[in-house]
Amino acid sequence: MRKLCIPDISFSALGEKGEVQRVSAAQQLLQLASVPSEPGKTFTIDEIRQRLPLVDKLAAAVADDDKEMLLEDSEYAILLEAIKTSTWTGVSRAALSLVEAVEAAESVEVEEQG
Repeated sequence: MRKLCIPDISFSALGEKGEVQRVSAAQQLLQLASVPSEPGKTFTIDEIRQRLPLVDKLAAAVADDDKEMLLEDSEYAILLEAIKTSTWTGVSRAALSLVEAVEAAESVEVEEQG
């Protein structure tokens, strides 16, 4: 398992009507995990199945405004690949901070309940 500390940063994004909106780090991670990193690429059903648990956890983090979350190693690998292969529209300290936060996720041992 990995413990991810979501940084307290935000990004600018265009809303549906062209207005500038602020997007949290968790929302940005959710977006990066939900779409292919390469323009024109699509997901197979197997890739969708692999990503859904991560997307669900990120959506819950957005809804609850969580600052920490636990990820299975497979979910962490998907997220790490998504952020490392994504392209950014400009040079941004926020983007670099987000990538570094994911890279710094600590490996943790979780005791099984039973």
